[in-house]
Amino acid sequence: MPAGSKPKIFVIYYSTYGHVHTVAQAITKGLLKTNKVDAELYQIAETLPTEVLEKMHAAPKTTVPVITPEKLTEADGFLFGFPTRFGVAPAQVKAFFDATGQLWSTGALLGKPAGLFFSTGSQHGGQESTAFTFLTHFAHHGIVYVPLGYANPKMFGNEVVTGGSAWGAGTVAGPDGSRQPSAVELEIAETQGEKFADVAVKLFGGSSGEAQKEAEKAGEAPVAAAAAAPAPAAAPVEEAKPAAVPAAPAATAPVAKTDPIAPATANPAQKKSARSGKAAIRGRLLPTAARRLYSSVTENDNVEPIRGLDLGVAHSKLLLRTVSAVRSNSELRTLGVAEGETRKMNMCQAVNDAMRHALTTDETSVVFGEDVAFGGVFRCSVGLADDFGRERIFNTPLTEQGIAGFAIGLASMGHTAIAEIQFADYIFPAFDQIVNEAAKYRYRSGNQFNVGGLTIRTPCSAVGHGGHYHSQSPEAFFAHVPGLKVLMPRSPVQAKGLLLAAIRDPNPTIVFEPKILYRSAVEQVPVDEYELPLSKAEVLKTGKDVTVVGYGSQIYALENAIQMIERDMPGVTCELIDLRTILPYDAETVAESVNKTGRLVVAHEAPRTQGFAAELAAEIQERCFLRLESPIQRVCGLFIPHPLVYERFYMPCAVRTYEAIKNSLSY
Repeated sequence: MPAGSKPKIFVIYYSTYGHVHTVAQAITKGLLKTNKVDAELYQIAETLPTEVLEKMHAAPKTTVPVITPEKLTEADGFLFGFPTRFGVAPAQVKAFFDATGQLWSTGALLGKPAGLFFSTGSQHGGQESTAFTFLTHFAHHGIVYVPLGYANPKMFGNEVVTGGSAWGAGTVAGPDGSRQPSAVELEIAETQGEKFADVAVKLFGGSSGEAQKEAEKAGEAPVAAAAAAPAPAAAPVEEAKPAAVPAAPAATAPVAKTDPIAPATANPAQKKSARSGKAAIRGRLLPTAARRLYSSVTENDNVEPIRGLDLGVAHSKLLLRTVSAVRSNSELRTLGVAEGETRKMNMCQAVNDAMRHALTTDETSVVFGEDVAFGGVFRCSVGLADDFGRERIFNTPLTEQGIAGFAIGLASMGHTAIAEIQFADYIFPAFDQIVNEAAKYRYRSGNQFNVGGLTIRTPCSAVGHGGHYHSQSPEAFFAHVPGLKVLMPRSPVQAKGLLLAAIRDPNPTIVFEPKILYRSAVEQVPVDEYELPLSKAEVLKTGKDVTVVGYGSQIYALENAIQMIERDMPGVTCELIDLRTILPYDAETVAESVNKTGRLVVAHEAPRTQGFAAELAAEIQERCFLRLESPIQRVCGLFIPHPLVYERFYMPCAVRTYEAIKNSLSY
């Protein structure tokens, strides 16, 4: 923002239908009333379905421009208005989160202050949990949370508004029968707009010049928005007077890549200054992180990360889409199948092909589970019953505990049991059978008996609309259990080779299959049978500056994050590793990479707390402590049940990974 100019604040809300529009107008009035900021009013959606409008008791539509990603970049701060009546308008809330997610994915809000407001008070449930979801997303995307008000203001340590409901007054009936904000509510809204304007001035040094004077008095320059780093996810920042940051001349400018300063040569006094500066910054509204003085990477915070990049598995360069790609794959060449016939398959077909090979070569093998004889809900076993008979391919009752128990008994008698749990979310009724029986069978018999012929397949992870019962990634539960092997493939070639290896491995094995890849991941797959090595990670891309590790469908988010980092930080290269086997995992390959790069970022869809990334981080910290240049970063799902309409904010997406890599490089 040019010196002396006013910060520009955008007030953005769902639609001009409903009384949220009236509240947004009052907030905008409060912003402009201070004469410290410029304020503009925008909506996200132009219209709503008629049935939604009827449920909202909506006010007449008012003409307000629709915000666009391009326009979004012009703002210095934001206020987001939530739609209400969540319980009766699910289409409305889904559209709202889809639209805001598209805006946030542009990266235009990075390092900028943003506040939340509702149009009504405690009349509507779910506002607190919704606000919490937004706050967490703010933190992960480097957006500065500015507290306003909620139904329970103290829930987030917010002392700006005390007592009462979110806006303190509720609604009254309008002349057309619609629900309208009361005069008291509008007055509170206007006051909140004024408070947000004051915050913006303190952050950016607006026309009042108060922040500029305070900064000069403290002997420092005002903090620029572009210098903001992602906020910690733990708690929102209270609205408080910014504290002065002690001067640290060596830290005021990024160190050039061509002139790195080794950690051993860092001046102790400079380190102390950096630490004290960092402590002072924690008290500010702007969550700027103090940088290590010996960072060898130029900071580049004011970069919108996606910028037209094609995201996702459909555009991945990691997939073997052509015959020539298969021919040149070193692992397939080692296995002797690279020169053979290939067939275009999605991951679902590759799983089917692997089971066909197992059934053809092993007469003791059987496939069973819920609806398996019909092809399964994802059609992974389609045609098997016709080709191998219903004595070997059969349905079971809807009892996961029974499926696992039957599979253990079958395997203990020398058969190859290939069981399907229809969704990984429903594997928990079978937990006792898998953990206390299958995993310990060999151990408790002194190796006289075993159930090594047991393989459990189960679709896992997010699919975009599964909610909390059809989206979970429970691999960490089983990675804690000695006696099991746990896998998660990323592609059709990997799925076929790993599943065949799992079926033939002399240990009970669980194969988690990311269901979103069943049809989205397509490769040329060797027709001949082959087994990929278990407990061996694959280095998908070499690099020298940071190691990035993941597995399953998360690999494609990591690929995109690396593409953005290497584009925005010329000279930086990232090493990408697919772990493939989660138990027992290949710590040696990861440690070798980290000893070279000095940095590690680990990502998975499962929640961060007690997730598998924590195990890997601890192991690598023990092995590579003296070579680490920065703290190990974890990019994971949020510590909440897997949400439905909030899934976009839950996921450890490419942008969140981009920020984690940048944090690691800039430490």
